[in-house]
Amino acid sequence: MLRFSGSRNLPFSFEISPGVRNKMLLHSDLYEECLDYLEGHFPRSLPIYHLMYGITHQRLAWPYVNFVVDRWPNPEVVLCRPTQVHAPEPGELDTSVRQICYTVSLWSINAEELEKILKDPTVLNWDREIMFHGVACPSDRDVVEKVCNLSGRHYLTESSDCCEVSMMTPKTLREIPLIIPPGFRVGSLRPCHAAQVNEEWSYGGNDSTMKYLEVALDIFPSAAVFDTSDRPVSYMIYEPEGCMAMGYTNPAFRKRGFFSVVNYLLARHLFRIGLKQVYVQVIHTNHASKNAYLKLGAEVVPGWRQHWILYRPSHMSQDSPGAVCLPDMRSDE
Repeated sequence: MLRFSGSRNLPFSFEISPGVRNKMLLHSDLYEECLDYLEGHFPRSLPIYHLMYGITHQRLAWPYVNFVVDRWPNPEVVLCRPTQVHAPEPGELDTSVRQICYTVSLWSINAEELEKILKDPTVLNWDREIMFHGVACPSDRDVVEKVCNLSGRHYLTESSDCCEVSMMTPKTLREIPLIIPPGFRVGSLRPCHAAQVNEEWSYGGNDSTMKYLEVALDIFPSAAVFDTSDRPVSYMIYEPEGCMAMGYTNPAFRKRGFFSVVNYLLARHLFRIGLKQVYVQVIHTNHASKNAYLKLGAEVVPGWRQHWILYRPSHMSQDSPGAVCLPDMRSDE
Protein backbone atom coordinates (compact mmCIF):
# COMPACT_ATOMS: atom_id res chain seq x y z
CA MET A 1 0.00 0.00 0.00
CA LEU A 2 1.24 3.47 -0.81
CA ARG A 3 1.94 5.81 2.08
CA PHE A 4 1.43 9.56 2.04
CA SER A 5 4.15 11.28 4.01
CA GLY A 6 2.91 14.86 4.01
CA SER A 7 0.13 16.91 5.49
CA ARG A 8 -2.51 18.63 3.42
CA ASN A 9 -2.00 21.82 5.43
CA LEU A 10 1.18 23.11 3.88
CA PRO A 11 2.98 26.19 5.22
CA PHE A 12 1.51 29.11 3.27
CA SER A 13 2.84 32.60 3.90
CA PHE A 14 -0.44 34.37 3.23
CA GLU A 15 -3.95 33.77 1.98
CA ILE A 16 -5.76 35.23 -0.99
CA SER A 17 -9.37 35.63 -1.89
CA PRO A 18 -11.06 35.47 -5.30
CA GLY A 19 -10.95 38.74 -7.20
CA VAL A 20 -7.39 39.74 -6.35
CA ARG A 21 -5.61 40.42 -9.63
CA ASN A 22 -1.89 40.48 -8.81
CA LYS A 23 0.56 37.59 -8.40
CA MET A 24 -0.43 35.46 -5.45
CA LEU A 25 0.19 32.27 -3.59
CA LEU A 26 -2.82 30.05 -4.15
CA HIS A 27 -4.42 28.87 -0.92
CA SER A 28 -5.16 25.17 -0.56
CA ASP A 29 -8.88 25.91 -0.15
CA LEU A 30 -8.90 26.89 -3.83
CA TYR A 31 -7.09 23.82 -5.13
CA GLU A 32 -10.25 21.90 -6.07
CA GLU A 33 -11.60 24.86 -8.01
CA CYS A 34 -8.25 25.28 -9.72
CA LEU A 35 -8.17 21.60 -10.65
CA ASP A 36 -11.54 21.94 -12.37
CA TYR A 37 -10.18 24.90 -14.29
CA LEU A 38 -6.98 23.10 -15.30
CA GLU A 39 -8.99 20.19 -16.70
CA GLY A 40 -10.19 22.57 -19.36
CA HIS A 41 -6.60 23.02 -20.51
CA PHE A 42 -5.55 19.38 -20.82
CA PRO A 43 -3.15 18.01 -21.88
CA ARG A 44 -0.53 20.77 -21.39
CA SER A 45 -1.79 21.51 -17.88
CA LEU A 46 -1.40 17.87 -16.76
CA PRO A 47 1.92 18.27 -14.88
CA ILE A 48 0.58 21.10 -12.71
CA TYR A 49 -2.77 19.35 -12.40
CA HIS A 50 -1.22 16.16 -11.02
CA LEU A 51 1.07 18.02 -8.62
CA MET A 52 -1.94 19.84 -7.20
CA TYR A 53 -4.26 16.81 -7.33
CA GLY A 54 -1.83 14.70 -5.33
CA ILE A 55 -1.72 17.20 -2.49
CA THR A 56 -5.46 17.80 -2.51
CA HIS A 57 -6.35 14.11 -2.45
CA GLN A 58 -3.33 12.98 -0.41
CA ARG A 59 -2.36 10.40 -3.00
CA LEU A 60 0.79 10.15 -5.14
CA ALA A 61 1.82 13.54 -3.78
CA TRP A 62 5.05 15.45 -3.42
CA PRO A 63 3.78 17.62 -0.56
CA TYR A 64 6.71 20.05 -0.36
CA VAL A 65 5.42 22.54 -2.96
CA ASN A 66 3.00 25.42 -3.34
CA PHE A 67 1.49 27.23 -6.31
CA VAL A 68 1.79 30.82 -7.53
CA VAL A 69 -0.78 32.21 -9.97
CA ASP A 70 -0.89 35.46 -11.91
CA ARG A 71 -4.51 36.14 -10.98
CA TRP A 72 -7.67 34.56 -9.61
CA PRO A 73 -10.01 33.30 -10.88
CA ASN A 74 -9.08 31.91 -14.30
CA PRO A 75 -5.30 32.14 -13.95
CA GLU A 76 -3.22 32.24 -17.11
CA VAL A 77 -0.05 31.15 -15.30
CA VAL A 78 0.32 28.52 -12.58
CA LEU A 79 3.82 27.96 -11.23
CA CYS A 80 4.69 25.13 -8.84
CA ARG A 81 7.66 25.91 -6.62
CA PRO A 82 9.29 24.32 -3.55
CA THR A 83 8.17 25.46 -0.12
CA GLN A 84 11.80 25.13 0.98
CA VAL A 85 13.58 28.25 -0.24
CA HIS A 86 17.16 27.92 0.98
CA ALA A 87 19.60 25.05 0.72
CA PRO A 88 19.43 22.67 3.71
CA GLU A 89 22.15 21.90 6.18
CA PRO A 90 24.54 19.07 5.19
CA GLY A 91 22.84 15.70 5.54
CA GLU A 92 19.30 17.08 5.62
CA LEU A 93 16.67 16.22 3.01
CA ASP A 94 16.41 18.98 0.44
CA THR A 95 12.67 18.97 -0.21
CA SER A 96 13.13 21.56 -2.96
CA VAL A 97 14.58 18.78 -5.14
CA ARG A 98 12.48 16.69 -7.48
CA GLN A 99 15.04 14.58 -9.35
CA ILE A 100 18.13 16.82 -9.56
CA CYS A 101 18.07 20.22 -7.84
CA TYR A 102 15.68 23.03 -6.84
CA THR A 103 12.78 22.15 -9.15
CA VAL A 104 10.09 24.31 -10.73
CA SER A 105 7.16 23.26 -12.92
CA LEU A 106 4.89 25.68 -14.73
CA TRP A 107 1.92 26.01 -17.05
CA SER A 108 1.03 29.11 -18.99
CA ILE A 109 -1.26 30.40 -21.70
CA ASN A 110 0.09 33.95 -21.47
CA ALA A 111 3.79 34.47 -22.18
CA GLU A 112 3.76 38.07 -20.95
CA GLU A 113 2.29 37.14 -17.56
CA LEU A 114 4.69 34.20 -17.25
CA GLU A 115 7.62 36.54 -17.79
CA LYS A 116 6.30 38.90 -15.12
CA ILE A 117 6.02 36.11 -12.57
CA LEU A 118 9.50 34.77 -13.30
CA LYS A 119 10.99 38.25 -13.01
CA ASP A 120 9.38 38.83 -9.61
CA PRO A 121 12.26 38.32 -7.15
CA THR A 122 9.88 37.09 -4.45
CA VAL A 123 8.66 34.10 -6.47
CA LEU A 124 11.84 32.04 -7.00
CA ASN A 125 15.25 31.86 -5.37
CA TRP A 126 17.50 32.85 -8.27
CA ASP A 127 20.61 32.49 -6.09
CA ARG A 128 20.37 28.70 -6.47
CA GLU A 129 20.51 26.43 -9.46
CA ILE A 130 16.99 25.77 -10.74
CA MET A 131 15.74 22.91 -12.86
CA PHE A 132 12.71 23.94 -14.89
CA HIS A 133 10.96 20.61 -15.28
CA GLY A 134 9.08 19.66 -18.45
CA VAL A 135 8.78 23.16 -19.91
CA ALA A 136 6.40 23.36 -22.86
CA CYS A 137 8.14 24.09 -26.17
CA PRO A 138 8.49 26.55 -27.71
CA SER A 139 6.32 29.19 -25.98
CA ASP A 140 7.12 28.67 -22.28
CA ARG A 141 10.66 27.57 -23.06
CA ASP A 142 11.46 30.84 -24.84
CA VAL A 143 10.26 32.86 -21.84
CA VAL A 144 12.15 30.74 -19.29
CA GLU A 145 15.39 30.98 -21.24
CA LYS A 146 15.01 34.74 -21.62
CA VAL A 147 14.54 35.31 -17.89
CA CYS A 148 17.30 32.86 -16.92
CA ASN A 149 19.80 34.84 -18.96
CA LEU A 150 19.06 38.03 -17.05
CA SER A 151 20.89 36.90 -13.92
CA GLY A 152 22.84 33.84 -14.99
CA ARG A 153 22.95 31.29 -17.77
CA HIS A 154 20.66 28.51 -18.89
CA TYR A 155 21.71 25.08 -20.03
CA LEU A 156 19.97 22.50 -22.15
CA THR A 157 20.30 18.76 -21.74
CA GLU A 158 20.52 15.91 -24.24
CA SER A 159 19.97 18.11 -27.29
CA SER A 160 18.35 21.35 -28.30
CA ASP A 161 15.25 19.41 -29.37
CA CYS A 162 12.24 19.10 -27.11
CA CYS A 163 10.88 15.70 -26.11
CA GLU A 164 7.74 14.33 -27.65
CA VAL A 165 4.95 13.61 -25.17
CA SER A 166 2.89 10.44 -25.52
CA MET A 167 -0.27 9.66 -23.58
CA MET A 168 -1.87 6.44 -22.39
CA THR A 169 -5.34 5.96 -20.93
CA PRO A 170 -7.12 2.88 -19.57
CA LYS A 171 -8.85 2.53 -22.94
CA THR A 172 -5.72 2.81 -25.08
CA LEU A 173 -3.38 0.66 -22.96
CA ARG A 174 -2.80 -2.62 -24.76
CA GLU A 175 -2.24 -5.82 -22.82
CA ILE A 176 1.06 -7.51 -23.57
CA PRO A 177 2.43 -10.96 -22.69
CA LEU A 178 4.54 -10.79 -19.53
CA ILE A 179 7.40 -13.01 -20.66
CA ILE A 180 9.91 -13.30 -17.82
CA PRO A 181 12.79 -15.85 -17.82
CA PRO A 182 12.83 -18.56 -15.13
CA GLY A 183 14.26 -17.23 -11.89
CA PHE A 184 13.39 -13.63 -12.75
CA ARG A 185 10.49 -11.80 -11.16
CA VAL A 186 8.54 -8.54 -11.43
CA GLY A 187 7.96 -6.21 -8.52
CA SER A 188 8.50 -2.68 -7.23
CA LEU A 189 11.60 -0.73 -6.36
CA ARG A 190 12.27 0.18 -2.74
CA PRO A 191 14.36 2.88 -1.04
CA CYS A 192 17.20 0.36 -0.79
CA HIS A 193 17.47 0.59 -4.61
CA ALA A 194 18.00 4.37 -4.58
CA ALA A 195 21.79 4.11 -4.89
CA GLN A 196 21.51 1.86 -7.94
CA VAL A 197 18.99 4.14 -9.70
CA ASN A 198 21.07 7.20 -8.83
CA GLU A 199 24.09 5.58 -10.43
CA GLU A 200 22.34 4.28 -13.54
CA TRP A 201 20.07 7.21 -14.35
CA SER A 202 21.62 9.52 -16.94
CA TYR A 203 21.05 12.61 -14.80
CA GLY A 204 21.80 11.06 -11.41
CA GLY A 205 25.00 10.69 -9.49
CA ASN A 206 24.58 13.57 -7.06
CA ASP A 207 23.68 13.60 -3.39
CA SER A 208 20.44 15.55 -3.84
CA THR A 209 19.10 13.03 -6.34
CA MET A 210 20.06 10.20 -4.01
CA LYS A 211 18.06 11.69 -1.13
CA TYR A 212 15.11 12.40 -3.44
CA LEU A 213 15.07 8.80 -4.65
CA GLU A 214 15.14 7.44 -1.10
CA VAL A 215 11.86 9.30 -0.50
CA ALA A 216 10.34 8.85 -3.96
CA LEU A 217 10.83 5.08 -4.01
CA ASP A 218 8.99 4.88 -0.69
CA ILE A 219 5.91 6.90 -1.68
CA PHE A 220 5.56 6.57 -5.47
CA PRO A 221 4.72 3.45 -7.51
CA SER A 222 7.32 1.79 -9.70
CA ALA A 223 7.68 -1.40 -11.67
CA ALA A 224 10.82 -3.48 -12.16
CA VAL A 225 12.14 -6.75 -13.51
CA PHE A 226 14.56 -8.47 -11.12
CA ASP A 227 17.17 -11.01 -12.21
CA THR A 228 18.04 -14.27 -10.48
CA SER A 229 20.17 -12.39 -7.94
CA ASP A 230 17.16 -10.16 -7.18
CA ARG A 231 18.82 -7.09 -8.68
CA PRO A 232 16.63 -4.74 -10.74
CA VAL A 233 17.65 -4.92 -14.40
CA SER A 234 14.80 -2.87 -15.86
CA TYR A 235 12.51 -0.35 -14.18
CA MET A 236 10.21 2.65 -14.52
CA ILE A 237 9.15 5.12 -11.80
CA TYR A 238 6.08 7.31 -11.40
CA GLU A 239 6.64 11.03 -10.88
CA PRO A 240 4.20 13.39 -9.14
CA GLU A 241 3.68 15.36 -12.37
CA GLY A 242 1.62 12.41 -13.57
CA CYS A 243 4.27 10.89 -15.81
CA MET A 244 6.33 7.72 -15.92
CA ALA A 245 10.05 8.47 -16.05
CA MET A 246 13.59 7.59 -15.01
CA GLY A 247 13.28 4.38 -17.00
CA TYR A 248 16.32 2.18 -17.46
CA THR A 249 17.23 -1.28 -18.72
CA ASN A 250 20.65 -2.77 -18.12
CA PRO A 251 22.41 -3.08 -21.51
CA ALA A 252 23.01 -6.79 -20.89
CA PHE A 253 19.24 -7.35 -20.67
CA ARG A 254 17.97 -5.23 -23.54
CA LYS A 255 15.95 -6.51 -26.51
CA ARG A 256 14.09 -8.92 -24.23
CA GLY A 257 10.93 -6.86 -23.91
CA PHE A 258 11.60 -5.90 -20.27
CA PHE A 259 11.14 -2.17 -20.98
CA SER A 260 7.64 -2.82 -22.31
CA VAL A 261 6.86 -5.06 -19.35
CA VAL A 262 7.73 -2.48 -16.68
CA ASN A 263 5.90 0.30 -18.53
CA TYR A 264 2.82 -1.85 -18.96
CA LEU A 265 2.78 -2.98 -15.32
CA LEU A 266 3.25 0.55 -13.97
CA ALA A 267 0.60 2.07 -16.25
CA ARG A 268 -1.85 -0.72 -15.40
CA HIS A 269 -1.29 -0.18 -11.68
CA LEU A 270 -1.78 3.59 -11.98
CA PHE A 271 -5.05 3.09 -13.85
CA ARG A 272 -6.25 0.55 -11.30
CA ILE A 273 -5.77 3.04 -8.46
CA GLY A 274 -7.74 5.69 -10.29
CA LEU A 275 -5.54 7.72 -12.64
CA LYS A 276 -7.30 8.59 -15.89
CA GLN A 277 -4.14 9.12 -17.94
CA VAL A 278 -0.38 8.91 -17.73
CA TYR A 279 2.20 10.33 -20.08
CA VAL A 280 5.83 9.83 -21.01
CA GLN A 281 8.46 12.07 -22.56
CA VAL A 282 10.65 10.60 -25.27
CA ILE A 283 13.53 12.19 -27.15
CA HIS A 284 12.57 12.16 -30.82
CA THR A 285 15.71 10.21 -31.78
CA ASN A 286 14.97 7.39 -29.30
CA HIS A 287 13.17 5.17 -31.79
CA ALA A 288 13.31 2.05 -29.62
CA SER A 289 11.35 3.72 -26.81
CA LYS A 290 8.94 5.38 -29.22
CA ASN A 291 8.14 2.03 -30.85
CA ALA A 292 7.70 0.36 -27.46
CA TYR A 293 5.18 2.97 -26.37
CA LEU A 294 3.29 2.78 -29.65
CA LYS A 295 2.90 -0.97 -29.13
CA LEU A 296 1.54 -0.30 -25.64
CA GLY A 297 -1.12 1.98 -27.10
CA ALA A 298 0.47 5.34 -26.30
CA GLU A 299 -0.42 8.17 -28.64
CA VAL A 300 1.80 11.15 -29.39
CA VAL A 301 0.12 14.39 -28.28
CA PRO A 302 0.19 16.83 -31.21
CA GLY A 303 1.62 20.24 -30.39
CA TRP A 304 2.89 19.34 -26.91
CA ARG A 305 6.62 19.00 -26.41
CA GLN A 306 8.69 19.42 -23.28
CA HIS A 307 12.22 20.33 -22.36
CA TRP A 308 14.31 20.57 -19.20
CA ILE A 309 16.24 23.76 -18.56
CA LEU A 310 18.92 24.16 -15.91
CA TYR A 311 19.51 27.68 -14.65
CA ARG A 312 22.83 28.52 -13.01
CA PRO A 313 23.35 31.92 -11.32
CA SER A 314 26.25 34.02 -12.50
CA HIS A 315 28.17 33.59 -9.22
CA MET A 316 28.31 29.80 -9.74
CA SER A 317 30.31 27.64 -12.10
CA GLN A 318 30.36 23.94 -12.88
CA ASP A 319 33.15 23.61 -10.34
CA SER A 320 31.19 25.25 -7.52
CA PRO A 321 30.37 23.00 -4.55
CA GLY A 322 27.11 21.18 -5.19
CA ALA A 323 26.80 22.37 -8.80
CA VAL A 324 24.86 20.08 -11.11
CA CYS A 325 26.73 18.45 -13.97
CA LEU A 326 24.52 16.80 -16.56
CA PRO A 327 25.48 14.70 -19.59
CA ASP A 328 25.84 16.71 -22.79
CA MET A 329 25.00 19.87 -20.86
CA ARG A 330 25.63 22.99 -22.87
CA SER A 331 24.79 26.64 -22.84
CA ASP A 332 22.38 27.72 -25.56
CA GLU A 333 23.40 31.37 -25.59
